[in-house]
Amino acid sequence: MPCWYVGQRDAQAASEFIADLESRLLNRVQLTSDGHKVYLNAVIDAFADDIDYAQLVKYYGNEPEGQKRYSLAVCTGAETVIRLGDPGPQHISTSYVERHILSVA
Repeated sequence: MPCWYVGQRDAQAASEFIADLESRLLNRVQLTSDGHKVYLNAVIDAFADDIDYAQLVKYYGNEPEGQKRYSLAVCTGAETVIRLGDPGPQHISTSYVERHILSVA
């Protein structure tokens, strides 16, 4: 199992993960997650309205012609959805954690 594994991508795992995150923070933060719907309720349950939260919903298309079976899907677009508070648009990103996962995996 990879060292970055935190659980299933279900509501219970999301709630446990976000509650743990909230317990480690002293100040209000800005949080961005992917568009997975279970994160919204988990963030509301853990932070109430004491967070600036957005979701970055990415859309993926089919593989380009000639790509191999295990090629990554192509991101064809993204939508920012403000969920709570007032997140700064310049900081709405999932790239930081995605890069970190690549570094530790």
